[in-house]
Amino acid sequence: MGDAATDSPAGWLGSTGPTRERLVGTEDGYRAAMASRRVFSAAPFETVSASRQLMAYCIALDHREELPPFPPLGRDQDGVFGAWERIVEPDSFTVHLPFAVAHEPAEARAFAPGELRPFPGMPLNELLYLLCEDADPGPSNCTPSARMRWLGSRLEEIADSSRAGFEAFLLERRLASLSRRIAFLETALKQFGSKPAWWVRDIQRFVRCWEEEMTGPDILRFAEPGANAPEDPVSTYRHYVRWCGRLLREWPAMREAALRLRHEK
Repeated sequence: MGDAATDSPAGWLGSTGPTRERLVGTEDGYRAAMASRRVFSAAPFETVSASRQLMAYCIALDHREELPPFPPLGRDQDGVFGAWERIVEPDSFTVHLPFAVAHEPAEARAFAPGELRPFPGMPLNELLYLLCEDADPGPSNCTPSARMRWLGSRLEEIADSSRAGFEAFLLERRLASLSRRIAFLETALKQFGSKPAWWVRDIQRFVRCWEEEMTGPDILRFAEPGANAPEDPVSTYRHYVRWCGRLLREWPAMREAALRLRHEK
């Protein structure tokens, strides 16, 4: 509860059930909610999930089995960790407890003033999501260490392809991601009969912005909050993907070395 820890309210536009009822109950209430980052979000009872989504602000990890590392840079490192963990250990789960924890960053955070628009560009760790979406974890008897090394090698192989090949591969994934966002909101429009009108206008604005991004020159624009954009984003992306791939590939050996040192002491 507190700060929503997101840079855009886009996901709320497609809300369903009681959340949507509260959100669109009145236009004034809707406008206040969409302008604010203040939320209360909690599981009503113990819930077991196989989703790749994860927020680690308050988390307990069962590390009796091998876990992947967190990526080293950018926002949403915990989300990428969750995605990697689902690949490394497909039978792992997340348990949500019926509690809420205050999230109150020291700095003041707010959505951009004016008309609602999606956060433009591609944050750094969205790269890793896009490149791991269809990763095949391999046979059920494959160990987490083997899957981790395979995933790391796969990322390194993608990064080491030609610049044109890497850019084309990333562009294809980015276009597919934006298409899914548009389809998500268009489904919400159909589900709720394109009402109320003020909610519809915001959805149409988001869809229009994403469509323009898909056809514009800045579809691979670097957009990490709080970071300066590099002169050559594609080279930066390749370097980061290669670095993360190496980290994953070498992580099992690093863990084993750390365990040996611990036992020796």
